[in-house]
Amino acid sequence: MKNSIFFILLQIIVATTVFSQNPICPSATMIRGERNPIDSLVSLIGPGIPPVNPGFIIPEKRGIYWVHGFGGSISSWGNVAAATDFNPGLPSTSDYPARKTYGSLLTYATSGLEAAGKDLNDNIYAKRNALNANGITDYSNNFIIAHSQGGIVSREADYILDGTGAERDYHGIVTFGTPHQGAQILNSRDDGSIAGFASDLCSSILQVSAVNFLGNIPLVSLFVNMDNLNGNINSFCTGAATQFLPLALSDLTKGVSDSYAVGAPELTALNGYDNGSTFRAAYYGVEYSPDDPTDDGYKSKQLVWRLLGSANLVTDEPAFTGNSDQALVDNMNARYANWLSEYEFYKSRVEYLQSFGLPWICFGGLGFAPQCAWMGEYASDIAKRDAYKAASDWLGQADDQWKTIIGHTYWEPTYQCYCAGNPGNSTDLYDLIPSIQTEQACHDYVNHSQNIYDQCDWVPQFQRIVGESDGVVPANSQAGFPGVGSAGRMEYANHFQERNCTATKEALKNLFNDGGPDNINFFITEPQ
Repeated sequence: MKNSIFFILLQIIVATTVFSQNPICPSATMIRGERNPIDSLVSLIGPGIPPVNPGFIIPEKRGIYWVHGFGGSISSWGNVAAATDFNPGLPSTSDYPARKTYGSLLTYATSGLEAAGKDLNDNIYAKRNALNANGITDYSNNFIIAHSQGGIVSREADYILDGTGAERDYHGIVTFGTPHQGAQILNSRDDGSIAGFASDLCSSILQVSAVNFLGNIPLVSLFVNMDNLNGNINSFCTGAATQFLPLALSDLTKGVSDSYAVGAPELTALNGYDNGSTFRAAYYGVEYSPDDPTDDGYKSKQLVWRLLGSANLVTDEPAFTGNSDQALVDNMNARYANWLSEYEFYKSRVEYLQSFGLPWICFGGLGFAPQCAWMGEYASDIAKRDAYKAASDWLGQADDQWKTIIGHTYWEPTYQCYCAGNPGNSTDLYDLIPSIQTEQACHDYVNHSQNIYDQCDWVPQFQRIVGESDGVVPANSQAGFPGVGSAGRMEYANHFQERNCTATKEALKNLFNDGGPDNINFFITEPQ
């Protein structure tokens, strides 16, 4: 995602911004099970977690395979894996004691889900010599920790092994932020929503920049048609979004990611498979965009800015410190306030110049130059007013647009019974009958209305549902790992932070100390 048009444009916005270390994630806490929002997952669980012998003996040392997600690399888990591994030269700490583990950072092919799963299994098998050299010869205790797309690939790898009966190198899968029930953002890619978002962002920035630059050159608006300029910018941005965006978002167009769109056949088939011998755990991140009662304009709608502001920072930060996601939020809040203020300023200037009777005539001669300047100022001020209005309007609703793109919010139909009639040729009636709860009862109501109504219809009414997400994947999809009872909640962790912030540390401590949200002994791992 680093090469996408989002980051190209956002780099322009924040070119002079110094990212502050505002600790959003440090307040995160792990809540096990009781705040899992997915009651409907009961139907997805299947046979459930394989039983663990009460006399289970914690292994002396085990291997962990760290698998990156969408747009990531083998370095994505690097600092966290290093902090987790057994190292005789490093003292254990009470905050996050290193474990008796040997970690392997793995990648996989991206040409398709099946190819990715096979490649991951091959790469895991290739680590045997390294594991043996570190005293690990019993592979039955090893397991995978995967982020995002990597969780789907790991599940596919598990499915492939189960089908071939080959010797296993792992017996557990733990996922962070994985879209088990699909990633709506991929469906939005296909319906053009992402391209539209990028195009609007591009237009907003370029129009404001262009009219500011050209409008400050004396008399330039006498020779440059601002309407044509804005039209050309819109055309450019639309072209960039539809033609260049797919190339920039190359990871979103690859075969692996196609397989975890909502409703994708491969994901549907995978969710119908249950390997009773594989231990499972899932953690889901929840990021917020709370309303600020002191701000009547923007309402602090910044989920998308928290996400994008931390995208390039998390991997490079020391273990569990990728908590900063406030700098871009502050920058965009300040920009919104500035654009809104500029709009009001140029709106008042246009109204002021209009009060002089629209000074469109230039009488010629140097003595009348101020009149020509007024004419130029008027056209320039209109362009600036309109550009700032469009930019502030877009920025004010960008977060809501992004939430729809990723499935954080959606429209859900509900049905109500409406009946129409004209009893006794009097006033036409069109009434809601709230007591009717089914379509058949609605149609039958005509016969029981004592000739008041001639027709009753079961009418859809759409209501906006606001859910939870990590800024990329809805919480219910992250938590929907078939076979998992309760998923672990990671507060204030966006999709990028899930693999290296304070909530990550708390989740791993929960996994190693307690066996994860479902208290599975298999995952318990001793400190060094």
